[in-house]
Amino acid sequence: MAATKYNSAQKAAILMLAFGEDIASEIFKDLNVAEAKEVAKAMNSMQAIHKEDVDEILLEFHNKLSDSKKMLFGGVQFANNVLNKAFKGTANESLINDLKSFESPLFPTLKRFQIDALSTYLQRELPQTIAIIVAHLDPSIMGRVLKTLPESLQNIVVLRVATLEAVLPEMLEEINDALLAELDNQQSTYAIDGLDKLAKMLTASDTITRETLLRDIAAKDPGLAEKLEAMLFVFEDLEKIPDSSLQLLIQTANRTTLLKALKGVSSSLLDKFCRNMSQDAGKILREDLEAIPKIRVSDVEKSQHEIIALAKELEASGKIVLEVNQEVYV
Repeated sequence: MAATKYNSAQKAAILMLAFGEDIASEIFKDLNVAEAKEVAKAMNSMQAIHKEDVDEILLEFHNKLSDSKKMLFGGVQFANNVLNKAFKGTANESLINDLKSFESPLFPTLKRFQIDALSTYLQRELPQTIAIIVAHLDPSIMGRVLKTLPESLQNIVVLRVATLEAVLPEMLEEINDALLAELDNQQSTYAIDGLDKLAKMLTASDTITRETLLRDIAAKDPGLAEKLEAMLFVFEDLEKIPDSSLQLLIQTANRTTLLKALKGVSSSLLDKFCRNMSQDAGKILREDLEAIPKIRVSDVEKSQHEIIALAKELEASGKIVLEVNQEVYV
């Protein structure tokens, strides 16, 4: 049997002889030097070959292509040309249909990407993944995408593209799923008010961090720092709110939390709280503050954040006013 009668190089030589010079020359272009020498040597040593052996080797070649689960980069058109010349009739149609079923899913997905968006995505990926994706791009787009990559990465990707041979469909599907997820993510993006987010972050930060960041921002962009300070609402700002609002906040707040929050505050802020309590309640508050042992600054700030959060809830429900210049209606 031809399967055991000939080695791999001899079978390749027989295939090339059967396909003819045109196809054989194209195949030789994809062989490395050692492979080309081995096949050429096998060709030179070939004597008369029985038609049955040729048919068996052609059938083996057909079956291996049919069973292949790999995608040949840049080889679809070449494979079609080879098959059209090598096989006739239904056998050729069947094999070409099999090859089409393995066509990469990346082609239609990549057509949906803008170049800038694809470039940004690629810079988060590994060189091998980038190479596989780039290999699926139109040559004109490929060059533009490569230019957007860091120079050190460009060199690696170009080498990986040059040495790509075949990729399992499972890997192509995985890459395609990630690309589709990226497309979905781009379509679901929405505008974010960065200034508002930063103001809320600073409000929730500890005093040292907040003051340090504001100082750094002011040094680089005084106007931005001024806007942020106007948006911030910290515990000390409770001294500026209307008395009626502070009274409701005191009544609603947990007393233990309020006591911790007032530990170490300025005398003017403490006076503000005491003035908005009954005389006895204010006196007891001062005594309790004197009596409680030292507590960590982080615990004080945590309690202050909880009081501010409560104040924001009351403001959202329309029960109190936190802005000094906001009109109060009765």
